[in-house]
Amino acid sequence: MINVNNADYCWVDGMTVEMLLIGLKENSKFSYLINSTTTVIINGIIVPDNEFAFKLINDGDIIVMYPMLMGG
Repeated sequence: MINVNNADYCWVDGMTVEMLLIGLKENSKFSYLINSTTTVIINGIIVPDNEFAFKLINDGDIIVMYPMLMGG
C-alpha cells in the first residue's frame, strides 16, 4: 500500500511513477491530479518528470502530487 495525497492506494511490485499516473488518471477519485505538468513528490523528494518512466515506487511510500494550474 502507498499513500497518495493522504489516501491509500494499491501498490504493485515494479510500479513506476508513470504506471501510477496512468492508474490514477483512470480513477475518478484521483484523476483531477493528473495533467501534463503534474509535480510528483515521493517521501519529500521531487521526482523530475524525465524520470517518471523508470523511477520505482516502493511499498509504503508517501506520494504528494500537485497539478499545475494556469490562470490570470
